[in-house]
Amino acid sequence: MDADAAMAMALSDPLREQIDADAALARDMQAEEDELAGTTKRPSMAPPPLAPLTPSVQPPTPSVQPPAAPRQIAIDGMNVGRDINFRDEFYGPAQHQRATSPDKPVFALAIKIAIDHYLELGYDVAAFLPVWCMDGGRSNSLYAVRHELLQPYLDMGILVLTPSRMDDDNWIIDHAQKTERCAILTNDHYRREVEAGLIDAAWRDDRVVKFTFVQNELRPMPYAKKR
Repeated sequence: MDADAAMAMALSDPLREQIDADAALARDMQAEEDELAGTTKRPSMAPPPLAPLTPSVQPPTPSVQPPAAPRQIAIDGMNVGRDINFRDEFYGPAQHQRATSPDKPVFALAIKIAIDHYLELGYDVAAFLPVWCMDGGRSNSLYAVRHELLQPYLDMGILVLTPSRMDDDNWIIDHAQKTERCAILTNDHYRREVEAGLIDAAWRDDRVVKFTFVQNELRPMPYAKKR
């Protein structure tokens, strides 16, 4: 090998090494750029597990409610007006007679108190009374005591007058049978009606609300105690 060839080979080795080094540096820089740009393929990752579905909240099951108290009341006017415990200060000793006495008067004030009691409680009220208690009958002497107190209720359709010579109990029972959730305010046992098959004892016991007067304040049996 001559001197010129030897010198060329001596110069080519460092040059080749420099070229190789530059190429390696270029590859490293490209790799960094690829990584920054997100082009470098990364191992795939499994998606996070889905959260369990939250069960829908169900409304609480309502508890079984007791039967609703009636909101209709039929008032046995004769029975209420002749209650043995009621006193009208405008009347004399005859009011102390037993309610079964034929001379026992009918006190309109007692009926008025009963009507007002249930109206104030929000009831639909129908009070039944024989017509002679308001017109005096043929003799013009059978008026209920202070019957004029009931005239406003007659005008409003709350007081129902039953025909003469008819059993007013039949009208009361018929109304209660045809009216949903209708109770009857009376101390009558309705024995004849049960025996005649017009009503049965269970129906009577369910519908009839007993009562008394305490110092002229109406005290009906609470309906809840009938259950």
